[in-house]
Amino acid sequence: MFGFWWRDGRKPVLAEIASALPAALEALHPVEGATVLLLANCMLGYAGRTFGRDFALDPRRADVKAARPLLDSLIQVRRGLAAMARDAAGGRRRHIACHLRAAELVLLTAGLALGPEHARQVSRCWKAVWLARGSLRQAVPWLRNYERVSGVGAVPSLADGREPSDIDLLRIGASVPPFLRRRKS
Repeated sequence: MFGFWWRDGRKPVLAEIASALPAALEALHPVEGATVLLLANCMLGYAGRTFGRDFALDPRRADVKAARPLLDSLIQVRRGLAAMARDAAGGRRRHIACHLRAAELVLLTAGLALGPEHARQVSRCWKAVWLARGSLRQAVPWLRNYERVSGVGAVPSLADGREPSDIDLLRIGASVPPFLRRRKS
């Protein structure tokens, strides 16, 4: 009754991401790391608005039934981005790779709703991109340039329906999910 969910393919995807993503994020150029931080925060906020607030605040407390469609959606996004990255060239490939890494980070983070197996890797991943936050001011124009060149918006709309401004993006990128923050005594 409780072990059936792993047979559907989510657990192997999460395990694959958990084994490779921390080192991949630690190896990123700081601007790319800051871009992943910013994109992952945007995606996590969107997931929280769409699938339940717990995904943005503390996915360990999220409902498993709500996690399944979110994870399935993110797995599809990951597949699409991986295919796009394989076919892209040069700078465009680097932008798409940042989107891919952000989607994987959100997928791994949301996967905590299914169990704590990858909690250490989730923390390590967020730490890696958090350490790149000093490059957020360079990441925003780099991301905006990609939007101009590709003709595609790189981030979801805000909760109020507005497209995020550069200042909004800097604010969004300057944090990690609340469950990862150190509590002050």
